[in-house]
Amino acid sequence: MSLEDLKAYKAEVSSALNITLNSHTTVFSPGPPMGGAVLLFILKILEGKLHEASLATPEERVETYHRIAEALKFGNIYVSLLSLQEAVGPMLSDELAQLARHRIDARGDHPLTHYNLLEPIYNHRYKSKGTSHVSVLAADGSAVSATSTINYPFGSFVYSNQTGIILNNELADFCIANKSIKPGEYYHPQYKTQGEKPPSAMVPSILISKTGDMLVIGGAGGAWIVSATSMAIINKLWFGYDLEHAISAPIMHTEGDSILFEDHFSEVSGLSMGKTCA
Repeated sequence: MSLEDLKAYKAEVSSALNITLNSHTTVFSPGPPMGGAVLLFILKILEGKLHEASLATPEERVETYHRIAEALKFGNIYVSLLSLQEAVGPMLSDELAQLARHRIDARGDHPLTHYNLLEPIYNHRYKSKGTSHVSVLAADGSAVSATSTINYPFGSFVYSNQTGIILNNELADFCIANKSIKPGEYYHPQYKTQGEKPPSAMVPSILISKTGDMLVIGGAGGAWIVSATSMAIINKLWFGYDLEHAISAPIMHTEGDSILFEDHFSEVSGLSMGKTCA
C-alpha cells in the first residue's frame, strides 16, 4: 500500500440497491463492496417459494430449510465478487435467480461448481468480533440501518494517538478473493488491481411494504452476516414469526458446499441434521 493509494482514495456516495418482493415489499440494501447484492440475490431465489405453511409438517420443514440452505450456497459463493460493480447487475437479475431455482433439487451434496453461476471464485471464513450494527426507527418514520467494523477484535492493533480510535484492518478482506493468502501474511500488490476495494458481508438494510410497514435490519458476525440477515427476513416476512423470534432463532450458514448450523438449530426447526447436512 502506497501513499499514492491513500491520495487517490475517494469515499463514494451511491444509492442503495433495491428489489421488490412478491410485488409488495421493497428491500433496500447497500451496493459494493458491501453485501447487499448477495442478500437480495438470496431473497430473489426464494421469492414465491416460502410462506407460513412451509413449516407445517416435519417433511415440509426439511424441504423448506433444504431450499434455504441451497439458496444460501448460491448467494454466499459470490461474496468475493462484491468489490466488482459489474457483478451486481447479474445478481439482481430475474434470469440468474431463475437459473438458481432450477438448479435446486433434492440433493445437498453438489460440488461447489454447481453453485457457481458467474465465474470461479473462492470463499474464506471470518469469525470477526470487531463488527457492530445498530437499527433505528424513529417515531416520525425516519429509519437508519448502520453497520461499522474494525474487522478483527482490535482491528489492525494500531490506534491514533490524536483521537484514540483503533484503526481497522480491512485489507485482510482481500483474503476472501484470494484463498491462498491468509490473514496476517504478506499481501503482495500483484493480487489486487488499482483502486480495488476489499469485499464485505455487511448488509444494513431497510424493508418497506406498500402499506408503510418498515423493517430496519442488519447484523454483525463476519461471513455469517448475509446468512443471518437473510434468515431473519425470511422468518419475519414469509414464516410469520414475530420480530424477536425472527431475529433470535438459530441460523444456518453455507461455506462452499458445506452447511453450518448455529447451536440448537434442530430444536427450533424440527430438522434431522442427517437429512439436511448432506
